[in-house]
Amino acid sequence: MSWKPVFEMFKSEFELVERKKKALEELYKSHRISKSTYEYITNDLANAKIEIENRQKAFKERIASRSKTLKNQIMTLEMFLANLEMHYVVGEIQDEIYKYQNNSISLGIEASKRELNTINEILARTIPKPVSAMKQMIPTEKKKVMIKEEKKDQRINKIVKPKKKIFQKDRIISE
Repeated sequence: MSWKPVFEMFKSEFELVERKKKALEELYKSHRISKSTYEYITNDLANAKIEIENRQKAFKERIASRSKTLKNQIMTLEMFLANLEMHYVVGEIQDEIYKYQNNSISLGIEASKRELNTINEILARTIPKPVSAMKQMIPTEKKKVMIKEEKKDQRINKIVKPKKKIFQKDRIISE
């Protein structure tokens, strides 16, 4: 399966949502749409972006699973090849059979490695996180409330968080 077109599709979907968001902001700034319309469409765009991110996450999980399968497959084929070589060296296999099997196994290893490299390239690319997308798409007033709630949570964590202890040559020093 070719994985790159699927990943490129997700990328273009993200770019489309971003372009729509920018166009929406321009319409709102120029007073061509109402605040309620702006917020409604912003919410729809945020949901669309989250949906894309969820599909990307599922896709990434599928290709990560495929990557693991390919690694196991490559290892197994390499073991078959080593076993074949061993039998050939001791004279248990005829030249023609050896060449045919060696070629077949080697082709399998090469194809698996190519697919694994493609998958690793895709997995190495960054995909925006759903939380960041949601914060980007939420209207400013709601962002302020979310920031206040985050700060409140941080203060609570500071109060509950136990002090660290530093060990220094048979003594305990608290921070």
